[in-house]
Amino acid sequence: LGKLFVLAWAIPFLALGPVTFSDAGFRKPIAGTTARAVTIVVALALVAFIAHWFLRTGAPRSTETILYQLTMPAIAEEVVFRGVLFAVVEQAFGERGSIDQPWWKSRAVWLTAIAFALTHGWGVVNGAFQFDVMACIMPLVFGVIAGGLRKYSGYIAFPVVLHSAVNVAAAVFP
Repeated sequence: LGKLFVLAWAIPFLALGPVTFSDAGFRKPIAGTTARAVTIVVALALVAFIAHWFLRTGAPRSTETILYQLTMPAIAEEVVFRGVLFAVVEQAFGERGSIDQPWWKSRAVWLTAIAFALTHGWGVVNGAFQFDVMACIMPLVFGVIAGGLRKYSGYIAFPVVLHSAVNVAAAVFP
């Protein structure tokens, strides 16, 4: 339900501005970036599946959980972090449309990755909020990679597909 609330917030935000759907990556990839971006997504998805297979400690999750992991977290979180927030940060720092800038120098890549990591570090344990720094490390790495893909290609679908693959790998090989 929380993921639906996130989308319910993001869609009107995009529809009414100040960020357009195109600013948020809902457009065609930048010319000449598709082949490299697809190669990166496929390679990293394979790494995720292989790593989870070797590190597995339990049985696969239910089909319902796997289908959920395939769709909702990736769509909702990527629309917010690599879509809306990414576009807002790009506008704030004058980075929008700057395809000449390398992705690793983009403030949007780093700030959205940090925000993504921090949100994954929070949790509720025994009714109290708790923050776990270790729970931020992999989301930070993923956020930088997803943000780099978004900056490089200008297209939000690549981070969404990668996010889905990583989540499904974790659900199939917990």
